[in-house]
Amino acid sequence: MTALVNVNFRNYGTFESFRCGTRGELPSWKNGVFRTRVIALCSGGPMSSRVLRWLIFSIIFSLLPLGLDYLMALSRAASGSTPGFSEIIGKGELCLLAVALSAVGLGEIQGATLKGERTGIVLGGASLINLAVSMALYVMMKSSTEPSALQMIISSVFFVSTLIVSTSCIAVSEVADA
Repeated sequence: MTALVNVNFRNYGTFESFRCGTRGELPSWKNGVFRTRVIALCSGGPMSSRVLRWLIFSIIFSLLPLGLDYLMALSRAASGSTPGFSEIIGKGELCLLAVALSAVGLGEIQGATLKGERTGIVLGGASLINLAVSMALYVMMKSSTEPSALQMIISSVFFVSTLIVSTSCIAVSEVADA
């Protein structure tokens, strides 16, 4: 199955289609005034495989210990009861994962040569915020005897935020390297 990418050139009101994963120069039109390079990144392109590897090997494998912990809690629980959310992530496990994933994303965006500075500044700043807040929250949750529901909600929110920002860092660094 070959997917097509439709590109809208507003200046000329034309639409062009290109095969996914291809690179090349568009033919000139309008007397050679407008030429551009198009990199169509979709399934099968270099970005999708790198982001897919990131999602599988970094994120899913890092969550496997939490899944096994949940299965162990299920086996220890009395019949008819299920373990609570606090038993699985109550000691800051998501925060620790968020710190590690933020650091990887920050390293990727730092090493990339980006065309626009704003993207690197925004993603780098978001990674630093996720890293600092997750680190502080991990220390708070680890030192408290009983974590509050608010701490667990905040750790979950920052974990999801870290997933989004770190995956964006990986994707942007791949586009910069292309």
